[in-house]
Amino acid sequence: MRSIAEWYYTSDRIRVNALCPSIVRTEILPDAVWDKLPENAFTPLNVITKVVLMFIDGEIITDSNGKMASKVYGETVVPSSDKFYLNDMPEFCDELHGSVVQGTEVRRMIDALE
Repeated sequence: MRSIAEWYYTSDRIRVNALCPSIVRTEILPDAVWDKLPENAFTPLNVITKVVLMFIDGEIITDSNGKMASKVYGETVVPSSDKFYLNDMPEFCDELHGSVVQGTEVRRMIDALE
């Protein structure tokens, strides 16, 4: 997302965001595994759907703590149980990580081709 969100929004108004849900009960695991977890650990599908619809509609998202996103792209939303939260972009792990990620930004790659 770091590499493409700003470029796609500023060039084509395509919104790129990240949705990082907590535990969502799906068919990927058998019921016997899911049944060992507390019911309140699961994020209901309606919470996931709500966030996806906000992304699609291009809403400025306000999370369960009242924190408001600063833009409609490049945001990370983490649903957990019946709530969802905006997460700030983490710092790069180290200088190498930062240079690799920044080097893969679409704008930089296009500039390098010209």
